[in-house]
Parts: sequence; structure tokens; C-alpha cells
Amino acid sequence: MKRILACVAALILLTGCRLGSPQDEITLKPLNEAQKEVLNYLESRDELLIFEYATETPYQYVKFWVDVYQNGELVEPELAKMESMSDSSIGQKGKVALHIRRDPDYHWTFTDDSSDGVLARGGTGVSKLYHEGSGYSGVSNETHKIVEDQVMLLYSTLFGDPEKSTVTYYMEQEYLDHPELLKEYSYAHLVKCCFSNHPID
Repeated sequence: MKRILACVAALILLTGCRLGSPQDEITLKPLNEAQKEVLNYLESRDELLIFEYATETPYQYVKFWVDVYQNGELVEPELAKMESMSDSSIGQKGKVALHIRRDPDYHWTFTDDSSDGVLARGGTGVSKLYHEGSGYSGVSNETHKIVEDQVMLLYSTLFGDPEKSTVTYYMEQEYLDHPELLKEYSYAHLVKCCFSNHPID
């Protein structure tokens, strides 16, 4: 199954458009028609996110990962992660696909296509079903400016406490600056990334 998911994500990347000029940013891209057609073959509850990044600044390390929280406590750190390394002296371009499958457990698969041909390590993780109800999913911003060693929150799924009649949602970056806010939810899935010139913990 892992091999199938990786092949699907790789196929989706291959159907994407070419990247534009470097801007030291990472952007969530809308799916094109070919990518939507591939997604139609997947389960209806699947999600697919395509991120494109471009930098003028060279970075030796790039990392994407998923953290799972329960009542504000980090219970499954880096459940799924992908790390890539490069010794290039110039900036990089790349695409990262994140395929989220629910059956009903959550499966995350990262696939990377970097401009310098460096292959990424890792990519797939599975988490048990924590919540019977639906969660709120959202993207913090369509475009993030890349700053060395700064963790960015790319995507989140937040499950409200079923015993509470109302749930408060905050701007996505606030969850990184004030992680105590995650106590508001029974469970939370946070997709993060970071660019650096040294190994990322």
C-alpha cells in the first residue's frame, strides 16, 4: 500500500506545471485538471495538497512533517516526515505532494521532486482514528516567506471537544507561537516544514 501511495503522489507531481522564478517562498498550488483526474481515482475522503517552493538562498536541509496532538500534548511527534539534503551552492526549486488518506485511520504520504535531483528520505505515517466526528481543516496561508530555521505551519486539522458547545479557532500561525491554544481541541494534526543549513531536529 505504501508503494501504491508513493506512486500515486509521484504521478501527480509529474502532471504539474513548471515552477516560476525563485522567490524564497513556499506556496500551496491549486490542482490542475490532470492532477484532479488522478485524484478522482482515489477515495472520496482523500485530500491532496501540492506545495511548490523556490529559493534564491541555498539551503542544505529541507524537512516536512506531521505532528499529532491530544488535548494540547504532543503525542505523536513527526508521525510522518520527509527530509531532503542538498550540497548545492545556489537556490532550489521543488514540489512536495502530501496525500492524506482516511480509512478511517489517517495516512500521510509525502513525495518530493527537488530541482537538483536530491531524493528525500521517509514520507509515510499512519495514525489511529482519534475522533468519530469531522474536524476543521485549513491552510494557514497560500504563500509563506521562507526564513532560515523558521518553522512554518502549512496545514492543520483540528477536532473540537465534543463536550463543548462552541469551539474557538485562531489564526494558524498562533498555534506555533502559542501551542497552549491546542488544549482547546481533543486532537490536532499539524503539517509543518522548515528550511535550514544544519540538520533540523
